[in-house]
Parts: sequence; structure tokens; C-alpha cells
Amino acid sequence: MRVFVAVWLLAFSSIGFAAQYGPGDVAVFVFDRGLPAEGVTVELDGERLGETDELGALDLVVGAGAHEFTFSRSGRVVATVPFDLSARQSAEISVTLLGIGREPRVQLRQFEGAEGVATVGGTVYDPSGNPLGGATVSVPGQQAEALTADDGSFSLQMARGVFDLSIDHPEYPALTLPGVRALASVEGSLDIVLRSAATADGGIEELVVTGRYIPDTAIANERSAESVLDVITAKEISLAGDSTAADALQRVTGVTIQKDLPVVRGLNDRFSTTLLNGAEIPSPDPSRRAIGLDIFPTDLIGGISVQKTYTPDLPADFSAGAIRIETRGVPEEVEGSLSASVGYNTRSTTERGLIYQGGDRDDLGYDDGTRDIPNVAATLTNSGRTPLSALTPAQNEQVAESLPNNYNIMGSELDPDFGFAASLGGRADLGDVPVGARIALQYDNKWRFRRESRASFTNITSGGLFGEDSELQRTENTVTTGAMLGATAELDPRNTINLLSLLSRISVDGTFFEQGFNVSDSRDFRSLTLEWSESQLLSNQLSGSHELDWLGGFAADWQVSLSNAERDEPGTREYTYSRPAGSDEVYRLATGPGEAGLPPVWSWEFLDEDTLDAGLNLAFPAELFSNWTGEWKVGVGAVQRERDYEIVRWRFALAPGAGANDPFFFETFAFPSPEMILIPERIGPDGFQLVNASTAAAGGANADNYQGEHDILSTYLMGDFYIGSAYRLQAGARIEASDLSVTTSSLTTQGAVSEGRIDETDVLPAVNLTWFLNDESQLRMAASKTLNRPQFRELSPAPFRDPETRFEAVGNPNLDQAEILNFDLRYERYWSNDEGFTIAAFYKDFTDPIEVVTIGGGSDDRGVRSFANADGAELYGVEMDARYNFASLAPNTPFFSNMYIAGNLALIESEVEVSASDLGVSTNSKRRLQGQSPWVGNVTFGYSNPEREIDAVLLVNAFGERISEAGINGVPDAEEQTATQLDFNYRQAFFDNWMLGVKFRNLLDSKIEVQQGNTIQRSYRTGRTYSLSLDYRF
Repeated sequence: MRVFVAVWLLAFSSIGFAAQYGPGDVAVFVFDRGLPAEGVTVELDGERLGETDELGALDLVVGAGAHEFTFSRSGRVVATVPFDLSARQSAEISVTLLGIGREPRVQLRQFEGAEGVATVGGTVYDPSGNPLGGATVSVPGQQAEALTADDGSFSLQMARGVFDLSIDHPEYPALTLPGVRALASVEGSLDIVLRSAATADGGIEELVVTGRYIPDTAIANERSAESVLDVITAKEISLAGDSTAADALQRVTGVTIQKDLPVVRGLNDRFSTTLLNGAEIPSPDPSRRAIGLDIFPTDLIGGISVQKTYTPDLPADFSAGAIRIETRGVPEEVEGSLSASVGYNTRSTTERGLIYQGGDRDDLGYDDGTRDIPNVAATLTNSGRTPLSALTPAQNEQVAESLPNNYNIMGSELDPDFGFAASLGGRADLGDVPVGARIALQYDNKWRFRRESRASFTNITSGGLFGEDSELQRTENTVTTGAMLGATAELDPRNTINLLSLLSRISVDGTFFEQGFNVSDSRDFRSLTLEWSESQLLSNQLSGSHELDWLGGFAADWQVSLSNAERDEPGTREYTYSRPAGSDEVYRLATGPGEAGLPPVWSWEFLDEDTLDAGLNLAFPAELFSNWTGEWKVGVGAVQRERDYEIVRWRFALAPGAGANDPFFFETFAFPSPEMILIPERIGPDGFQLVNASTAAAGGANADNYQGEHDILSTYLMGDFYIGSAYRLQAGARIEASDLSVTTSSLTTQGAVSEGRIDETDVLPAVNLTWFLNDESQLRMAASKTLNRPQFRELSPAPFRDPETRFEAVGNPNLDQAEILNFDLRYERYWSNDEGFTIAAFYKDFTDPIEVVTIGGGSDDRGVRSFANADGAELYGVEMDARYNFASLAPNTPFFSNMYIAGNLALIESEVEVSASDLGVSTNSKRRLQGQSPWVGNVTFGYSNPEREIDAVLLVNAFGERISEAGINGVPDAEEQTATQLDFNYRQAFFDNWMLGVKFRNLLDSKIEVQQGNTIQRSYRTGRTYSLSLDYRF
């Protein structure tokens, strides 16, 4: 009989006898990025005890007292672990080395006597590799016993120690696996595969056993971080049923999501930074600084963390926090998945929405050219760059008649949501170099319809304040597609090269119908907008990490990222019908001033932004004084961004000779559709002509396009040291030179309309101190200085319409960058790898914070939104977070032992000092920061049964009212009111490799309201969403 045992990660001990851990026993295990770290030297209080074996393990007997373990490799100290051990205690210590420039993850658990329950699970397979049910897995001498399920899985709970494991099945010979290590802090997982049939004498010819180490919990990550960090692991994302990164982040302490954009500690999306594998990525939405997190499908995500305290290795534009998204790694073996989902929304699906005639490829998220500038028009106007006034009347008529006569809207029953995803990954050897790759694809299609009640305040010079009411019906078809390719070459366990390509697209086809009363023109109106947008992000990253032992443990990591963000809005059509207020007259097409809207307008909008991000980080092991051990880190980086934005806007206007040859010309304005009015017979010198519809910027010049450039050069130096066994200090500074400029001009004339530039060099210090109070608790303190810069869009007076609020907006070329002083204090206590409690206090002092204000003007009575610096602001608050498992309350009751609860609460206050000289006549001289909620809370109730593979989660998210717009000239602040969201997710495995999932979103269907003074500015409900998914994994 020949038995071959291959152990991958932690599964078995080299000890060949059964033994339960007792007082003085210490189990040590070390891993290097998931693989056992052999040959790591272990010292206790300066005395060398030995080296880790091929499994990364070492068993020790340690006397009572205060001790310090030191772990070193090739003469370089990689980790230190201080701890106290009483006479009756035993301990488990795990050290996970995370690579270049990153502190190892250290976990220490101590137990009284034989205290502590270990879990060992896995899967048993038959000789053909099929899961084997009905096998009995037991530990001789203990009562631990389990029967494998139909999928071959089992889970055993036993005392901690090293034991033999027996496997019995009626159709196969009994098998005993010697020396299985059972630990409380590590969930061992074994894959037991019978590689060949039993021989004639009943022996087993060959057996392969694979073990896996599963330490990666959110609390474990947060506990070992050098700064204040909140983590969501890939496992937790899967359990919650999240589809995108935006869904997952709603459960982070002090984080809410507004329209797929992050709000951290009550600060809106402009104060957050998103990093993909450490690199900055541009936003394809010109109206937002932050990138919409709905473009990151969770199938591509390996984990998300929100870092709330600044460290010098991060970009200086850090205010509320840095959202760090890590993509999934390369699998160790061939694996893949296929999934499909359908969904139903109570206010959209099968309801009658509004649509218009689009292109043949709209369902794929691509316009087929239907909405492009017609060839005739593009040729005669040089794609809009030649003024229409420069054309001859005949040429103007040609351009006008070339525009598609497509304005009608129609009612249509809306389809259910639909989506699918697929992924495939594997690993192979390219010569002597292991190479792995993973590819993932995603497609989602959903329709949404809602009725939105709207009222708004504005001002007029002589009449003071007034408001108007309307109802907006909006129908949007959103198509999301994504693809990711990741590849890794492992030159050796300490030197890797990584390649990542990510493509994400979101296309939105919108039909907007608004009906209401325009006060300034005293007319009832009906306005329609037909809009298509395509947003795309393409990011390519090449990175590497290297450890050079021959340089004394010198470590380096680098990355080069080239990203392109595009957003196109081709063929947008806007037109208005109106009539005298309260009359019974028919609505007539608006063709000039005083008719509650603009004449028919066509526009084509294009944005293209390239970002080059490169960085190099070096780490050097060092010792300071007698008890300071750690490393110095130094880095350099460069970011170059270039954005081009242009908009072509044409509108129909009455020619000087309009109606001269047609006595019924003006009567046609009462026809119910522009398709019946804007016909070739009525276009020309005696009817309608096209004129440029550019928006006037300051000084009266037209502003159609802008070009933005942002160059950043940075360097930093920081030290990260353990001071004895009680403290960890990280301190340093970043120097960042930033040159941000935006030039706004007219598409049809030469010369700049306005220029905005911010050229600054800043020194940004940061300190993070951790005090290890005992084995279960620690205290963190942090202080730093950071920045918040305007985005390109905010520095240009070129007009745009906010895609969510539908309000007009312009930028302000006179904006300054904001400076922020940050202070944090956080207490943490952990009972286990997945249980703990934290409470934190924070304070931020802003100089020149950037906010949204409402100014006069615009094509309607609602005013135009713009941006301005306030004098200063303060923000402070308290955060609390806890997670508790019910297993300790009911260890013998399976239902309750599989339940857990997690919750977090943030209480936040702020005050803005507003200067009238900077902001004009501000309504309130002091108020809260825009976008800041006074409280944010999340609660999660969960049930997870690994034996039956059932997971159920109930999630609650709520926030306090927050200012969405700051009022000026007596216009009140607009405040979004509290809305509670309740979600439920359930999933269960069945048959082999199949998983069924059910999601209930927004079960309360809370009303979304924005209140301005005593009036509701916006009010709507989004409906409940029910979805069903089916996954197949192999």
C-alpha cells in the first residue's frame, strides 16, 4: 500500500501522535501570501528555538510570564509578537506575510487549560473525483464525528491539538490520517481524494490530501492594520448577496451610498478617493469626482477596505477616506462559474413606462450610430466646430433637415431585470515559472420608472422668492457590461509580476417627461428630454513585488496604470410645450422667450480622459534604539491626467421670414408632436432655422468645451516600528506638487473664455500610533493633514445637467483647493477572528471646503447649481461597530449557533463658516456641511450553516437628514430626509455545484424626499426589487 500525502497550506502536523494542547503549549504557523513559509527562524526573548518546517509550523512549550516572539528570514526581522502567558494558558500564533511594503498580519489567541474549540472540515471524494456522501469522519478517542453530505462535505468540532482522523465508508477501506492539527484560530479544510480504485488486497494505492488555511476575516484584517480600517472580505460580499461594490459598502461603519457614490463619515462623494489595486482611476461621469461604485461587479472583487486615517503612502487628496478595491487573485487550479438572474421591481416591471425609438444595439449598451451627428451636418459644420451663422441659408437648411425627425414618446410595458456573469481561471507552468490567469464577464439589463414630485425655490430681482410645482416621469434603461483579465507570473514565492485589464461600461437610455407650472412666465408646461449616455472605463495595470534577501531583506513594489474614461451623450433632444396658466387652450410648441422653455434643442456631448499613474515603493528593515524594530518606507509617484470635453448644441429658431408664405404656419405649433411641425416644408428662410445654443459664461462669451490637465509629482518617507511589545508607531510625511489647470472655450470661436489654475506644493505629515493594551484590545491614535482639490468639471463654466437631479450646473474657475486637519482616536477589542467591538472619535478642521450652491439664471425657474469655497468648517463625531456570534450562547443548538449579528453607528456633527464675500448672499451664515448626515447606522442579522450550505442575511441601513444643496439669496437649504432601507438575501446550495439565491431589496420602499424650507423639493419612491439567481461553479 502506497500513500502519498500532499499538504497545501496548513492541514497536518509533523507530529505523529494524538495530543490535546494544554498549559504551556504554543502552536506557531507562518505563511507567505498564502503558502507555508518554511525556514523562518523563531526566537523567544532573544533565544533561538528553531525554524518552521515545510508546513510553516513549529510547536513549542513556553513557560509562564511576559515574552516576545521574533520571526526572521535571511537575517531580516519580519514580525514580532509580544504576549503574556499565565501558568494555565496555551496559545496559537499565526503570522501571515503580505509582501513588499506591507506589515504582516499577526493573530494571537490564548486559552485557559484545554479551553477552545477547533473546527476541521473539508470534502471527501471517490476514486473518480466525485464527491462521496455517506462517509463517517471521526476522531478516535473523542466524540467528534460527522457524516459527509451528498456533496462530500463535512465539518467537525473538537478539542484543540494534534489527532488522528478516521474516514470510513461501506464501499472503501477504512483510512486513518495521522497528525491532523486542529486549531481554534484557523479553520482547517481538507480535500481528501481517492486517486485510484482499491487494489485486490483492499489497500489504497494512492491518496492525495490537500489542506487549506482560512484566516481571512474582516476583523482579522482590521485588527492587524496599521491605521483605522474597515474591511469587507470577498466571503462577506458573497454572503450578503451584493451585486456591486456600491451594495457592499453600505454596511461599513459611517458609510452610506448616494446614487452608487460613497459618503464616508457624512462627507459626500467629492471627499472620497477610490483606488483599484492601489492605483487611482478616473471617473467617466463629468458631474462627479468619485467613480460610481456600481461599475465594479462583485464577481471581480477580492475585497474592499475603507481606510479612514491617512498614511503618507496614499494620495494627498484624502478627506473622508480611501476606498481600496482589490480584484480577485488567480486560482490555484482550474475553476469557473456561470450565473444568471432575473428581477422584478414593484414600481417598474410590467408597468407602463415611456420610451422612444432608439438604435438596434441599445440592448447591448452600444449606440449603432442612430444618434450621431448626421453625415451631412458633420461635413458642413466640421462636426459642430463651424458656427451655424457662417453657413449659407441653403446649407443651414440642409443641416436642419438632416436631423432625424424622431421626437415622439410612447408608452410600453417594461421588461424584468436580467443579468448573467461568467468567470474562468486556472494556473499552469510556463517553463519553470508558474503563471495563472482569470477572466470574468458580466452583463446586466434593468428598467426603472418613477414619478417624482418636484417643487423648487428660486429668486427674482424684484419679486423675492417664489416656487413652482411639477411632476417628472422618468424611465431609464440601464445596461451594465464588464470584463476583467488578470494574470500573475510567480518568478518565485517572493517575486511576482501582475497584469490586470478591466473594462466596465454603463449605458443609460432615458426618457424624461415633466409637467407643471412655470411662475416667471405664468404658463403651464410639458417638457420632454430624450437622452442616451455611454460611460466606459478601461484600465490596464502592470505591477510587481520583489524581496531581495541578498540586500538584507530589501523589498520593492511598483505599478504602472494607464486608464481611459469616456462618456458620450449623442443625440439628446429637449423640447417644451406650454399654454397660459389655468387656461383650456391647447399646448403649443415653445419657440421663443416667455414660453416656459427653450425651442427644440439637439446636443452631442463627448468626454475623454486619460490617466497615467506610476509609483515605486521601497522598504528597508531597520532597528532604532534598543527596542525599536520595523522598517523605513520611501516612495515616489507621478500622475498625469488629461481631459477633453466638448458639447455641440443646436436649437431650432424662427427665421426672420417665418410664416411669410404659409398663413397657417404658426397654427401648426399646436400639433401634438414636433415630428408634425419640424418637417422639410417648414424648414428654411420662411420657417425654422438652426442656431447655436451655447451657454454664455461670465463675460458673455459662449462656453462649449474645456480641456483639463492635472500633473502630480509626489514622494514620501515614513517609518513603521514596533516599540517594545506595547506600541506600534507609523510616522512620516508626503510632499506633493500639483498643477491643475482648466481652459474653457467656445467650440466655434478662437480663444479662451476662462482659465482656472491651482499650482501648489504641499507637505502633508501623518502619524499613526497603536497601543497594545493586552492580547484582546488596542488603542489607535492618528493625526494628519490632507487636501481636497476641485475636479475639472468644477473649474469650468461650460454647462452640464446633473444626471440624477436634472438641474443645470456650471463650474467656477476661481475655486481654491481645501485643506483638512484630521484627528482620530479608536479603541478596539477582539474576542476572536470574527468577533469584536470598536469605538472611535474623530475631528476634522476644513479650510476653504468646496460646496454646491444655487445661483440665478438657467433655462427654467430652478436656477443653476455652481460651486464655491466656504471660509471653513468643522466635523466631528463618534463611530461604534460590533459583531457577535450566538454560538457561545447556544453551542448545542445548531440553529442559534449558526446565527450572528453585526451593527455599526456613526454620530456626526459639523459646522460651516460661510463668508458673504466668497459665496454671495448666503441664506445661512452657519450650517452643517453639505452631504453630512448627523447619524448613519447599519444592522446585519445573519444565519450561516456551512454543513447545509445555507446563508441568510437581513440588512438594515438608515441615515439622518443631510443638506443636498446650500441656499443663497434667501433660498433655504435643501435637505434630504431620512430613508430606511431593509434588504434580505438568501442562498442555498443544491445538487452538485449549484447555488440558488434570492434577494429582496428596499423592502420598506421608503419615500425619498428632499425638503427645502417648508416645501418638498423632490419626492419619489423607487419600489421594492425581488430577484432570483442561479449559479453553477466548477
